[in-house]
Amino acid sequence: MFSLADSTPTWAMEHWPLLVQASISNQYSQMKAVAAMVQTWDWHRVNVIFEDGTDLAFGRVILNLLEPLQEVGADISHLVPLPSLIASSFSTELLSLKGDQCRVFVVHTSLNLATYLFHKAQEMKKKEKDYVWIVTNTITGFLHSFDVTTIRSMQGVLGVMNNFPESSLRFSEFKKRFQKKFSVDYPEERNNEPGISAVEAYDDALWAVALTHALSRRNMPFTEKSKLYSDKISFVDFNGLTGRVQFVKRKLAPSHVFGIVNVIGKSYRELGIWSEGSGFSKSTDDNDVYDSSMQHLGHVYWPGEPLHTPKGWALPNTYLWILANWCTY
Repeated sequence: MFSLADSTPTWAMEHWPLLVQASISNQYSQMKAVAAMVQTWDWHRVNVIFEDGTDLAFGRVILNLLEPLQEVGADISHLVPLPSLIASSFSTELLSLKGDQCRVFVVHTSLNLATYLFHKAQEMKKKEKDYVWIVTNTITGFLHSFDVTTIRSMQGVLGVMNNFPESSLRFSEFKKRFQKKFSVDYPEERNNEPGISAVEAYDDALWAVALTHALSRRNMPFTEKSKLYSDKISFVDFNGLTGRVQFVKRKLAPSHVFGIVNVIGKSYRELGIWSEGSGFSKSTDDNDVYDSSMQHLGHVYWPGEPLHTPKGWALPNTYLWILANWCTY
């Protein structure tokens, strides 16, 4: 049983001995990439919106993001936990930030919740100039499949995305086969682009089928074969579509390289990559120059199309009211 979620709880791994964490996502490294983006533009405070689906969600967000932010001289202004099921309190949570000084939002939620969130943020005028929105791979991994209305509500969003070599010949051949098969099975679907989940699933299936085929030739009880299957996972090591595929304690070795994308027009633009320990670069080529700042990756399209980079903060409405009345007096 393969899990393509960002992370799999320890209790689940212990309860199901044949459960495999098969996603290359690395939540802590993702948050370090987010912190590097915050440092680039000299923002010092961020609001964090996350999905409060479990008791551990709060702790994971704090532990994974707080330390990287502090390392770059930034901090969390507000934590906004949103329920997995859309509730009436959703708008209330966002309205509580309406008069806040901080204008930088980091969003780490499921796809469904993010879709609703950005539509609501647009309605509440929180997608205009001076606002900054950064999303993680739980959202960017599906950008290729968003409809026009959702993409329109996300204009100017920056994102961290699991990186894989899309320009390789192997991926090009896989993409052609995937699109052909997908179009036959789902002719009503217009978008037939394979996302990161499809690529990860292909890599996982590739070695799983090979391993199963090899074990099927052995005459032994099912329980013994299952244990042998679980043991053999630790020996998996090959180059797949996502790069090197290797498992440690039934968990796929996580990636430390992420794509940096910017939502614009009907889709998104790839600005470059961020590599842990090296910084930002336009590609993973050996000759590319790395920098701690992402400014050399090119122009960023910000919400509201401002001519300048957002400051990341604004005077609270209460201060503006006092200032206006003082000037009138």
